[in-house]
Amino acid sequence: MRRLLCLAVVLVAAATTATGCAKAPDTGGPGAPDNDKSAFDQRAAQVAVAWQAGGIGDDWTKGFVPVQDLTIAPEDGFPSSEAKMAFQAGWFTTSAQLPAQAGTGAIVYPDGTKQEVPTVSAADAYKAIDQGDAGCPTCVSLDVTKAEAGTAPVRTSRGVAQVPVWKFTIEGIKNPVARVAVSPEVTKPLPTPSIPEWSRDAALASAQDLVAVKDSVIEFRLGVGACDKDMTGLVWESDQVVVIGGSVTPPGPEMACTAQLVLHPVQVSTAKPIGNRVILDAITGQPVLLMQSHLS
Repeated sequence: MRRLLCLAVVLVAAATTATGCAKAPDTGGPGAPDNDKSAFDQRAAQVAVAWQAGGIGDDWTKGFVPVQDLTIAPEDGFPSSEAKMAFQAGWFTTSAQLPAQAGTGAIVYPDGTKQEVPTVSAADAYKAIDQGDAGCPTCVSLDVTKAEAGTAPVRTSRGVAQVPVWKFTIEGIKNPVARVAVSPEVTKPLPTPSIPEWSRDAALASAQDLVAVKDSVIEFRLGVGACDKDMTGLVWESDQVVVIGGSVTPPGPEMACTAQLVLHPVQVSTAKPIGNRVILDAITGQPVLLMQSHLS
């Protein structure tokens, strides 16, 4: 489930790898120094070997393992920053009579495989997205007026699948907010293979989350220090995995900087379409999730 609290935990954890003082992010930088690129490639290969040897299990190739938020933002985004904030925080209200009956549905994977699954009711799906009242006098809540069963594309360990969802119509927003309706007991957790600790010998940055994945292009955000510069996205790939991260130029020892994490957008391209290959972070070795809390 996507929530600000979850993202905050990620950011706090990542902040241990980045220090700096405020700097407006740009969209790229010059090529990575050869030593950093070499260090990244070595680390990526290490991560790939550990992942493939880590016994990720049948769930990864046969089960339903989502690698993105289970709450899906409206296709065209939000009409205002206040509405976006409400989505991020989970501030919803409703006076509608939401269906309370659970049911069944089918997940359809890219290879045509179908997985019959139990689904939760609209009322339970609403409970999963609703995190309470607006947090300030000037904040707004998103008013749910209707719920309809449907499907939506969801990134999984087996590629982008069509997954049963509940689509919630929101007053004042053209497209609905969707919530994956697959019953929790069917949803498998991400595997956690043992990854060797990163030695931090090179100025590499961790991939915090995915912004978009399409064909051979990956947009993602690096966790960097605000005094870092020359942020560059890096990618390494094999037939089974894609490893992403980045390089930075850290501030000199004479520069006084506070401990601060900045999320810096970058983009990389793979030699062939990503398909159902898992996208891993070079530093943590863990899958990088497609997050929607920052979408416009």
